[in-house]
Amino acid sequence: NNIGSWVFGDRLTSVLGILDDTVATQYGEIVEWLLYTPFLYLKQQSIDKLDIETIPGYTGSDDATVFVSLTYNGVTWGREWTELYGGPTDYNKRFEVRRLGYVEDYVGIKLRGATTSRMAFSRG
Repeated sequence: NNIGSWVFGDRLTSVLGILDDTVATQYGEIVEWLLYTPFLYLKQQSIDKLDIETIPGYTGSDDATVFVSLTYNGVTWGREWTELYGGPTDYNKRFEVRRLGYVEDYVGIKLRGATTSRMAFSRG
């Protein structure tokens, strides 16, 4: 039977799914995503604001949350800062995290999110 969609399945659980580009879930469950930056050399500087370009108002739900943490050695990560990505039709929202702290030498940044909605980060 032709349904006009991509159908896929999980061999372990025998669950079938249909590819849907309007959500960011897997078999109806929230899926976590991770984004790591390369190490940045910010010798003796302070990160006062992390501003990431997004496509505001693009999310379809109010649960779009992003967690940001730092590492100085690539192994251990510091505490996470939480910032809402923005709600549906929240077109004036900017994604900013403030006061991340002092960097002695090199720093890596991890962005982590979990939501039922798609999120759109763009590159400037």
